[in-house]
Amino acid sequence: MLYYCPILLSIFSHYRRCPRCKRAQHFKGKKKGDTVHCKKCGHEFVLR
Repeated sequence: MLYYCPILLSIFSHYRRCPRCKRAQHFKGKKKGDTVHCKKCGHEFVLR
């Protein structure tokens, strides 16, 4: 069970929630401080 933890963390580290619609989205290749757009509502926000 413990060997799954790093795999799950690497998967979920690329997912962030939109502050407006609360939808979790995948932003691979983006870092903290990058500006992204929500795919559902179009809201622009900065990754934390």
